[in-house]
Amino acid sequence: MYCKNCGKELENNQEVCTFCGVTCGNGLKYCADCGTKLEDGKCPKCSAPKKEAKPAAPAEKKPAPAKKPVSEPKKPAEQPKAPAPAAKEEPKGLDKLLSLFRKK
Repeated sequence: MYCKNCGKELENNQEVCTFCGVTCGNGLKYCADCGTKLEDGKCPKCSAPKKEAKPAAPAEKKPAPAKKPVSEPKKPAEQPKAPAPAAKEEPKGLDKLLSLFRKK
């Protein structure tokens, strides 16, 4: 089977031509049996009798299915943070010097 609008070969179960977008069976330019360009409404190649052709009309687009609103993903409950430990005061002077030797 060939598209009667553009002449491209189609699958037998195809409803719309994937090349030109016309509903299969519509068109006046090409033979549906062999894909040859028609001359005066007749096929010069296969001489197949031609049915009354419908003018090419773009295929009706089906409305897109309604989309569900996208909700934001739920965030896990935040854990309460423990209070930060109190900062230790640095030793000063001689105590600082002695603390350096004690750590070793």
